[in-house]
Amino acid sequence: MSNSSHTSATINTTALLTFIAITLFYFFEAAQMSYFNVLAPHFLSQGIYHHNQIAGLSAAYYYGNVIGLLPVGFALDRFPLRNILLWAILGSVISAIVLASTQNFYIEWIARFFCGFFGGTFSFVGGIRIIINIFPHRFSLFMGYSSRQACLAV
Repeated sequence: MSNSSHTSATINTTALLTFIAITLFYFFEAAQMSYFNVLAPHFLSQGIYHHNQIAGLSAAYYYGNVIGLLPVGFALDRFPLRNILLWAILGSVISAIVLASTQNFYIEWIARFFCGFFGGTFSFVGGIRIIINIFPHRFSLFMGYSSRQACLAV
């Protein structure tokens, strides 16, 4: 009987760590989604971008997010969740690094698009999928915790 209680505690710890990991990914993506709004006045005052470039880079994230929702849903239904989310995190981090390291507006736009595609969609839809899998009877509570963390990032 002690083995089953030990296994249950391990599963709960693993579930909690998994939840924390996906919540931190969602937090990172929510911050990435909104940081551009905070930096826009500085970019404009320094002459780094024009208004239409700011609008284009801001919109690129949302284009990637909206375009990615359907393929991400299909991918999460057909492939292992862990592998998909690890690739999504990698894609999001690489996109953020490319965005930060380039001076070419078109490459920045593409990188920002992929930040939205990999990060925005996978962190949201994947997070919902993980919470449903590991906390089916407490879904609303843990979804609320996850959403709260995203609001703190914004």
